[in-house]
Amino acid sequence: MSKVSVFEKKWIDLVFEGRNQKYGAYQLRQQNPKHTVIALFLGVALVVGLISIPVIANKLAPKQDTELADNQTELDDPFVFVDLTNDIPLPDVPEPEPVIPEPPAEAAAPVTATTEFTTPVIVSASEVTAALPTIKDFENSDPGQVTTPGNPNGEINIGTPNGTGDRTDGGTANGDENGTGAIEIFKLDVKPDFPGGMNTFYKTVSDRFTSPDTGKDMTLKVFVSFIVEKDGSMSNIKVIRDPGYGMGNEAIRVLKSIKTKWNPGIKNGKPVRTAYNLPITLNIRS
Repeated sequence: MSKVSVFEKKWIDLVFEGRNQKYGAYQLRQQNPKHTVIALFLGVALVVGLISIPVIANKLAPKQDTELADNQTELDDPFVFVDLTNDIPLPDVPEPEPVIPEPPAEAAAPVTATTEFTTPVIVSASEVTAALPTIKDFENSDPGQVTTPGNPNGEINIGTPNGTGDRTDGGTANGDENGTGAIEIFKLDVKPDFPGGMNTFYKTVSDRFTSPDTGKDMTLKVFVSFIVEKDGSMSNIKVIRDPGYGMGNEAIRVLKSIKTKWNPGIKNGKPVRTAYNLPITLNIRS
């Protein structure tokens, strides 16, 4: 019994000796080599069939006719591209006539004397070139970029405002003492006055104004407007013309920081709201 090989059929007869051998496990083991061979050939045939399908399909596909059809004509000559740009006539553009600039108008002499009043710059004592003007220097003169004697007989040139309304450069709105509108300054009986005078107001603005860092010498002018209320406070502070460099925001900040109240304008014996336009000129010396 020990000499029976498991690779031979004798071991099957030995195992199933005395048992039913007509079907079931005995028959499966008897036919196993046959089934294995059949499965092998079927697998090989399937793989070969899958590989052969594309090749057979290309062989059976109809060949494309490379020859020209009867209704087609062979072009013997190549295409010729024509540039139409040179064939389009361009209109003659006349050369612009030179513009002759108008000569600048001569500056009118100031009516009142002016005293140079520029933004103070902190330097060492050895670099001081000129002393700051005092309050007395402005009693008979106005702040200006340079010191001039003035010309009482001169004329003040006021530019014509753009527009067709009845507004003038003296204010920003129309109104009366009983309403909420602002009165233009030339219509008042008594003009508003800052405590200490307008020179004090100008000096306060100048002292609180921070010069922007432009990196070069230049002169900047910002135009602001505000209203002196009936109680003397300033309101409705706006920038009319901003040269940039943060000048507009700085002007609004400075005016809002002034808490000193004005003496309001008087019309018909009553305090009224008064509109003001204020130009602030800044001479920057780097």
